[in-house]
Amino acid sequence: VSGALNTLRKYIYSNMNTNLDSGPNAIYPPIQLKYTYQRLVAQAELQAIVTNNQYAVAANAYCIKQNPNYSLQQKTTCEEQYFESQPSTIPSIPTALYEYDFQSPIWSPDLAGYSLLVSGGSLIAIASVFIHNRTRRFSK
Repeated sequence: VSGALNTLRKYIYSNMNTNLDSGPNAIYPPIQLKYTYQRLVAQAELQAIVTNNQYAVAANAYCIKQNPNYSLQQKTTCEEQYFESQPSTIPSIPTALYEYDFQSPIWSPDLAGYSLLVSGGSLIAIASVFIHNRTRRFSK
Protein backbone atom coordinates (compact mmCIF):
# COMPACT_ATOMS: atom_id res chain seq x y z
CA VAL A 1 0.00 0.00 0.00
CA SER A 2 2.77 2.44 0.86
CA GLY A 3 4.44 1.82 -2.52
CA ALA A 4 1.19 2.62 -4.33
CA LEU A 5 0.70 5.75 -2.22
CA ASN A 6 4.25 6.93 -3.00
CA THR A 7 3.69 6.34 -6.72
CA LEU A 8 0.45 8.33 -6.56
CA ARG A 9 2.15 11.12 -4.60
CA LYS A 10 4.92 11.37 -7.22
CA TYR A 11 2.41 11.41 -10.09
CA ILE A 12 0.27 14.11 -8.49
CA TYR A 13 3.27 16.25 -7.65
CA SER A 14 4.59 16.03 -11.20
CA ASN A 15 1.28 16.89 -12.89
CA MET A 16 -0.82 20.01 -12.56
CA ASN A 17 -4.58 19.92 -11.95
CA THR A 18 -4.50 16.62 -10.06
CA ASN A 19 -5.36 18.03 -6.67
CA LEU A 20 -6.67 15.41 -4.23
CA ASP A 21 -6.94 17.31 -0.98
CA SER A 22 -9.70 17.55 1.58
CA GLY A 23 -9.90 21.33 1.82
CA PRO A 24 -13.15 23.29 1.96
CA ASN A 25 -13.45 23.46 -1.86
CA ALA A 26 -12.24 19.94 -2.59
CA ILE A 27 -13.86 18.09 -5.46
CA TYR A 28 -12.73 14.67 -4.26
CA PRO A 29 -12.27 13.39 -0.73
CA PRO A 30 -8.77 12.48 0.31
CA ILE A 31 -7.38 9.06 -0.52
CA GLN A 32 -8.74 6.77 2.16
CA LEU A 33 -7.53 3.36 3.22
CA LYS A 34 -11.12 2.57 4.06
CA TYR A 35 -10.91 -1.19 4.38
CA THR A 36 -7.67 -1.11 6.37
CA TYR A 37 -9.34 1.28 8.80
CA GLN A 38 -12.51 -0.87 8.95
CA ARG A 39 -10.45 -4.00 9.66
CA LEU A 40 -8.65 -2.23 12.52
CA VAL A 41 -11.94 -0.98 13.97
CA ALA A 42 -13.47 -4.47 13.72
CA GLN A 43 -10.40 -5.93 15.40
CA ALA A 44 -10.61 -3.31 18.18
CA GLU A 45 -14.32 -4.04 18.65
CA LEU A 46 -13.65 -7.78 18.85
CA GLN A 47 -10.91 -7.17 21.40
CA ALA A 48 -13.34 -4.97 23.36
CA ILE A 49 -15.93 -7.76 23.38
CA VAL A 50 -13.35 -10.24 24.68
CA THR A 51 -12.20 -7.75 27.31
CA ASN A 52 -15.80 -6.99 28.31
CA ASN A 53 -16.47 -10.72 28.68
CA GLN A 54 -13.41 -10.97 30.91
CA TYR A 55 -14.70 -7.99 32.91
CA ALA A 56 -18.11 -9.66 33.20
CA VAL A 57 -16.58 -12.80 34.65
CA ALA A 58 -14.38 -10.73 36.96
CA ALA A 59 -17.35 -8.54 38.00
CA ASN A 60 -19.45 -11.60 38.75
CA ALA A 61 -16.67 -13.12 40.87
CA TYR A 62 -16.05 -9.78 42.61
CA CYS A 63 -19.73 -9.28 43.50
CA ILE A 64 -20.19 -12.86 44.69
CA LYS A 65 -17.08 -12.44 46.83
CA GLN A 66 -18.49 -9.20 48.27
CA ASN A 67 -21.80 -10.78 49.27
CA PRO A 68 -23.00 -14.17 48.00
CA ASN A 69 -26.56 -13.36 49.10
CA TYR A 70 -27.06 -10.31 46.82
CA SER A 71 -30.41 -10.04 45.14
CA LEU A 72 -30.39 -9.88 41.33
CA GLN A 73 -30.78 -6.09 41.35
CA GLN A 74 -28.05 -5.61 43.95
CA LYS A 75 -25.73 -7.89 41.98
CA THR A 76 -26.47 -5.96 38.76
CA THR A 77 -25.72 -2.67 40.51
CA CYS A 78 -22.50 -4.10 41.92
CA GLU A 79 -21.43 -5.33 38.44
CA GLU A 80 -22.23 -1.94 36.85
CA GLN A 81 -20.10 -0.20 39.45
CA TYR A 82 -17.30 -2.68 38.76
CA PHE A 83 -17.53 -1.97 35.00
CA GLU A 84 -17.45 1.79 35.58
CA SER A 85 -14.30 1.45 37.65
CA GLN A 86 -12.49 -0.34 34.79
CA PRO A 87 -10.67 1.52 31.99
CA SER A 88 -12.31 1.98 28.60
CA THR A 89 -12.02 -1.13 26.48
CA ILE A 90 -12.43 0.36 23.00
CA PRO A 91 -9.27 2.09 21.79
CA SER A 92 -9.77 5.10 19.57
CA ILE A 93 -8.24 4.71 16.13
CA PRO A 94 -7.61 8.11 14.53
CA THR A 95 -8.89 8.32 10.98
CA ALA A 96 -6.15 10.80 10.07
CA LEU A 97 -3.65 7.92 9.97
CA TYR A 98 -5.64 6.33 7.13
CA GLU A 99 -6.43 9.40 5.00
CA TYR A 100 -3.94 11.01 2.63
CA ASP A 101 -4.12 14.40 0.93
CA PHE A 102 -2.07 15.12 -2.15
CA GLN A 103 -1.70 18.58 -3.66
CA SER A 104 -0.25 19.32 -7.04
CA PRO A 105 2.38 22.02 -7.53
CA ILE A 106 1.55 25.46 -8.90
CA TRP A 107 3.65 24.75 -11.99
CA SER A 108 5.08 21.53 -13.36
CA PRO A 109 6.97 20.67 -16.55
CA ASP A 110 4.11 18.92 -18.33
CA LEU A 111 1.73 19.91 -21.13
CA ALA A 112 -0.38 22.12 -18.86
CA GLY A 113 2.70 23.83 -17.43
CA TYR A 114 4.22 24.57 -20.81
CA SER A 115 0.84 25.79 -22.07
CA LEU A 116 0.75 28.25 -19.18
CA LEU A 117 4.25 29.46 -20.04
CA VAL A 118 3.37 29.97 -23.71
CA SER A 119 0.08 31.69 -22.83
CA GLY A 120 1.76 33.96 -20.28
CA GLY A 121 4.57 34.82 -22.71
CA SER A 122 2.06 35.55 -25.48
CA LEU A 123 0.01 37.76 -23.16
CA ILE A 124 3.12 39.71 -22.16
CA ALA A 125 4.19 40.10 -25.82
CA ILE A 126 0.71 41.29 -26.91
CA ALA A 127 0.50 43.73 -23.99
CA SER A 128 3.97 45.15 -24.70
CA VAL A 129 3.16 45.60 -28.42
CA PHE A 130 -0.14 47.29 -27.51
CA ILE A 131 1.55 49.62 -25.01
CA HIS A 132 4.35 50.38 -27.48
CA ASN A 133 1.85 51.27 -30.22
CA ARG A 134 -0.19 53.45 -27.84
CA THR A 135 2.83 55.37 -26.58
CA ARG A 136 4.19 55.83 -30.13
CA ARG A 137 0.83 57.18 -31.37
CA PHE A 138 0.60 59.74 -28.53
CA SER A 139 4.23 60.84 -28.92
CA LYS A 140 3.69 61.98 -32.55
